[in-house]
Amino acid sequence: MILDGNLNFCQRQCRLAMACLLFHGFVLTASGEVTGGQINVAGDNSTAVTVPSPPTLIQDTVPATAFAMVGDQVTFSAVFSNSPTAIFQWQKISNGVAMDIPGATTMTLALTHLQVADSGYYQLKAVNASNRQAIACTSARPLVVDGKPPGTDNVITVVAAQTGLGGTTLFTPTWTVTTNNSLIAGSSPYRAMGNFSLEAPGRNISLLTGGDTGALKVITNNGGSTSSTNYVTCGSAKGAGALLTYRLAGSKTGYDLTNIVVYGGWADGNRDHQAYTVYYSTVLAPAFFRRLGSVNFNPSDPANAQSATRVTLLSTNGALARNVAAVKFDFTSPPSKNGYGGYSRIILSGAPSAALPPPKSPDDNPASASPADSYALNGLDFLGSWIWDSKTFDKQTCHFWKTFVIPPNKRVRSALLIISADNEYVLSLDGQVIGRMDDWRQYWEYDVTLLMSPGRHVLAVNAYNSAQAAGMIFGLHVDLEDGDPIEVQSDSSWKVAPEGVRHWETKTTAPNTWRPATVEAELGQSPWDNLPEVLKASPPLTPVKVFFWQTAWFQMIFFSLCGITLLAFFSMFAQLALHQKERWLLQRERARIAMDVHDDIGSRITQLVLNGEVTQAGLPENSKARAELGEICDDARKVLSSIDEILWALNPRLDTLQDFADYICDYAHKYLEPSAINCRFEVDPKLLLAEADLPLRRSLLMAVKETLNNTVKHSRATEVRLKIERQRQHLLVRVQDNGRGFDPAAIQPGRNGLGNLSRRMRELGGSCHITSQPGQGCRIEFSIPLKRPRRFFKLKK
Repeated sequence: MILDGNLNFCQRQCRLAMACLLFHGFVLTASGEVTGGQINVAGDNSTAVTVPSPPTLIQDTVPATAFAMVGDQVTFSAVFSNSPTAIFQWQKISNGVAMDIPGATTMTLALTHLQVADSGYYQLKAVNASNRQAIACTSARPLVVDGKPPGTDNVITVVAAQTGLGGTTLFTPTWTVTTNNSLIAGSSPYRAMGNFSLEAPGRNISLLTGGDTGALKVITNNGGSTSSTNYVTCGSAKGAGALLTYRLAGSKTGYDLTNIVVYGGWADGNRDHQAYTVYYSTVLAPAFFRRLGSVNFNPSDPANAQSATRVTLLSTNGALARNVAAVKFDFTSPPSKNGYGGYSRIILSGAPSAALPPPKSPDDNPASASPADSYALNGLDFLGSWIWDSKTFDKQTCHFWKTFVIPPNKRVRSALLIISADNEYVLSLDGQVIGRMDDWRQYWEYDVTLLMSPGRHVLAVNAYNSAQAAGMIFGLHVDLEDGDPIEVQSDSSWKVAPEGVRHWETKTTAPNTWRPATVEAELGQSPWDNLPEVLKASPPLTPVKVFFWQTAWFQMIFFSLCGITLLAFFSMFAQLALHQKERWLLQRERARIAMDVHDDIGSRITQLVLNGEVTQAGLPENSKARAELGEICDDARKVLSSIDEILWALNPRLDTLQDFADYICDYAHKYLEPSAINCRFEVDPKLLLAEADLPLRRSLLMAVKETLNNTVKHSRATEVRLKIERQRQHLLVRVQDNGRGFDPAAIQPGRNGLGNLSRRMRELGGSCHITSQPGQGCRIEFSIPLKRPRRFFKLKK
């Protein structure tokens, strides 16, 4: 028979015996309890009988409901008044039949090594020792014992639940909590995210690893209030405690984790759901977390009374995980039934691992784990607190500064940085800007592995607050290949550089005048209790490659050389200008000399020739004086001709090859005309703009005159060809006749004529080539290099 409500087997027995009890003068109360009193048997007051009372119930049976698994234990207890003296007997009601439990004759019933057959209802019967007919019983409390589930991925999940009496009655679960063997006994979490003190400021996260050895602290319901401080608030809802990470210190090889026990509950059935996922990391990969298992235990609470839960994770092969370095609890997945849950104790049991696993074990290789089974290092796990300056005002800028050191001879495996600021920030590392953002609801994640190297590094955050709350939150995790990871978090150790300080982003030490930062709130607390909406990851940052030409020493040398070059250039430019001016002055002086010679000496000699000719005309024709005077006049005319040559050479207006060619051709024509030798001229039109300075013109004129003179005297030619042309940067002058020719090898050494020709050309850097054979004429070529044309001031006529 199934029992309902509070109607227990003992009460049913009392009702069946009601008639007998009334006959003997006993009174049965509505609750089923038997009470004493007096009755008048004769119908008057002559006979009165005193009836003994049953024991008085002070506290009904607790726990009101119990759920356990095979091998577990549970303790029921109730309290009766022992006046009058009572006899106690625990009973188990199964299929409507109440059976006394042998030896269970106290107000406490301890059931150990539970089996499925132990399921049923349990009550305590109390009998008045002086009258066995005075009986009182507690409410029948259900116990459900279930078999252990099979293991999943090496994890067996053992659950247990108990409920209280409801109302304001104090409830203490009957299991015993000991923390002496816990690997995290008395330890604070290495990292916590969220507000674990939600709804009650007195709640402390240290309760989860408390070092006491007593029972679980009670979970009470004070008129529906949840102000109790003996548990913390976790869950997936806004602001609740979200993540907890515990490091297992003390063993270089890590720990073999054997079991995990989590206690929880609430003042009612609304938040007694245990829902979380457990991850672990090993000593070979402390930054990479692998999934151990998930818990999703939502016990029934029909009376909506105080509820206590216990979840134990066991292994199918003796160890949940080996070489464990840290354990993480993610209370956001799976989600709690209404977003919140109460947790009162976490116990991790295990022993130091015997040895390290082989390198690159699949369990320690992030690449070998699927996303569903892994929990890679997340920036939210190592974020610090929200910090700001000691004073906050709108449109405020804060310069946050911090240094950290990577030990020498350490190689960085990975480095992850996450930051946010209310409202804007510019982030620098070692003077290099690596990120900026203008929305505090977006936490930015940066992979700075390639920027990390042994030595001191400088972090600088230029944060700006537009209005209202202001804060900056920061976390940096540097995972080393050998050694504990390095973490830098935003806290009061950061410095605030005053406004106006130059190059504060690269300073390696902070002056005493820099103020320490002020902690405004912890991660997950108001006004920043929202989890980040977007966690954006940037591509891995690389160091700025400094080429040798970007280094300071190279730039100093380069600019110094540039300065010297500029000075040399200006010096050369000044010299060139000076030389240009000197050239201009020289040309002007040449023009003045030519003009003076022409106007003075030329006119005087011309006057002498005229006077001589007049005098000569007045003398007799056969006069000796007249003949001598004629010779003098001829010599004077020759002097005039020489002066014309000098004037031509001095005149700066005739410094081009075209002028030179015109003069040479005119000279050859006049010189050859008396000899009856025809002269043919070939002049290259490209000579018009080429420059011919005074030495070149003078030497070539002398060479051509000497050549024409030899032609007239020795060649017996009837024709001379004079060719003047330009071949690239050389001037070529060729004089060729059709005379009798000669053998160049037969010419006697030391002859000045031909020797002078070659010497003149060598002085100009050129050459003289003579080609001749007897009977085949003669050809003489003069080749002279030309200078590049230079600009100069042309004198006006």
